Amino acid sequence: MNCTQIQELAAAYALGALDPAEASRLESMAAADRDLRAELDTFLHVARRLAQAVTPVAPPPAIRAAVLARIARTPQQRPAAQPPAVPPVVPPGFKFLRPAAGRWTEGPVPGVRVQMLSTDWRRNQTMLYIELDPGARYPDHRHSGPEQMFIVSGDLRSGGLLLQAGDFVEGQEGSEHCDVVSPSGCQALLITSATSALAEFTLGKLKEVGGKLAGLRLPEGKG
Repeated sequence: MNCTQIQELAAAYALGALDPAEASRLESMAAADRDLRAELDTFLHVARRLAQAVTPVAPPPAIRAAVLARIARTPQQRPAAQPPAVPPVVPPGFKFLRPAAGRWTEGPVPGVRVQMLSTDWRRNQTMLYIELDPGARYPDHRHSGPEQMFIVSGDLRSGGLLLQAGDFVEGQEGSEHCDVVSPSGCQALLITSATSALAEFTLGKLKEVGGKLAGLRLPEGKG
């Protein structure tokens, strides 16, 4: 989908001209793409301003009655019957995930979330989808194994370089990873050691559960 098509869909979305399926698909895309979300918000803002600038005018009663009478005489096309939804068949040996619709787990530090996509324990390798809030900083760390990261959206400063969507960084085993911060927020694919990733994933889970427990109020005399 090119830029022109995205702008046309965003304009139609802002005007309420997309059918529910198209609108839902566009919203899912925008949830995973900050640039598309900003484009939609811009069109929605313009549409609201245009609507506010127009003074409502009631049509003359005779014209309104004539239009309604013509509508009543016009044969209406009934919506075509939709075939029953058939769940997709996943071929043997495949797994499909949609990170945009998935559930994020809090990472080991504030402002960082992860989704574990796949793990190969034999090779001690895992792939994560990682998201950083604007300004989120990941602690300095040493790589216990090789690590590769591909920036999907947003930006990430790593080792003094500003990486943006489409950029790639690789760290060898034993390398020091310092100054990891996202100025504007980002999403990225990360391939790293399964054992280290599992430790951080578990730590995030424990913090998430601990936060929920801290919000519970125990009955009097218990706890």
